[in-house]
Amino acid sequence: MVGLLAIVLLSVGCGDPNRARVIGRWEIDGGDRWLDRSESEDSRQLSSNRDEQAAEEIEDTLPPLPPRMVVKFYRSGALETETRISGSISTKSGSWQFVSFDEAEKTITIECDLTNQVTTHELFIKDENTIQMVPPNLAGLQRKLTFVRK
Repeated sequence: MVGLLAIVLLSVGCGDPNRARVIGRWEIDGGDRWLDRSESEDSRQLSSNRDEQAAEEIEDTLPPLPPRMVVKFYRSGALETETRISGSISTKSGSWQFVSFDEAEKTITIECDLTNQVTTHELFIKDENTIQMVPPNLAGLQRKLTFVRK
């Protein structure tokens, strides 16, 4: 019975503390500017009528927009992504699994199955709340983006 429990725990990764580093809700860091911030109608109108500095000051007073990209890795192995570009939201669901951890490189390798496309990703662990990765929903991007745990 104990042996069966150990097999089950290892198969879902509960026994590997490095797998736990991935689990959670990750939002793209505001410093990654490759995704255009969708602007509200007010800030677009104002930025066309005023200089750039005045438009930025007005934008700073607007309520914060939802994050441009969110990646959720669940303990169960489920995976969800949400991307917001120009006001439209794209969501995808799938699964992920822990493959390995390279302590010297501080890199976790995972495999993701998102919309029936299996891809392998390396997550660089900057600290316990910051990772760099190519998002699973943009596997062809070939550029690691910074995500923070929320």
